[in-house]
Amino acid sequence: MDSEKLEMRRHILSAAARLLAESSHDKVRVSDVAEAAYVAAPTIYYHFGSLNRLMAEAQDLLYQQISAPLKESLALAELALANRDAETFWDVIGSHLVSAWESGQRGQESGVVKVFTGVLTSADAKSKFDQMIDETFVRWAELINRGKDLGWVVESADTEALIAIFWSSSVGQAFLGGANMHAIVAERVRDAFLQMVRTDYSRTN
Repeated sequence: MDSEKLEMRRHILSAAARLLAESSHDKVRVSDVAEAAYVAAPTIYYHFGSLNRLMAEAQDLLYQQISAPLKESLALAELALANRDAETFWDVIGSHLVSAWESGQRGQESGVVKVFTGVLTSADAKSKFDQMIDETFVRWAELINRGKDLGWVVESADTEALIAIFWSSSVGQAFLGGANMHAIVAERVRDAFLQMVRTDYSRTN
């Protein structure tokens, strides 16, 4: 694919992702994307073949945009681990926990609900999403387990269960709206998590 076609494809995809962030998957039409991208409808079909394929890729892009800060945290924590820098490692983990929880609290505003609702209605999007989740989960598990090897993380902590519980709660609260759980501040969640897994927690707090 030449650079001009690739740029047009990216342009259309970006417009579709913006629409998807503002509306639901089943309400976005080809004509809406065409208007938002300032292109003709046939141009969209030429580059994507169908609206379903475009929506699946737009959902993927939207998820990538929403999760980018969290992936950056993961990379920084891996770097701190490689440098044997425990202080930075825990600072990054703590910031990551706060960001993840706050993204769930922002729910509709952050696009979390729309992304997950869209993923569940598209087989293609769900397949890609599942793969990304699995890959990210493995990286976080390896990170925590390597922290155990260095004596930074409580040895008895169930790594996979802790990650699964936190992910489920931080994302799940986006669907809970005004429930009491929604009001729990991110720093409180961070401190509770670190208290369970950080070996020197009592000396640093």
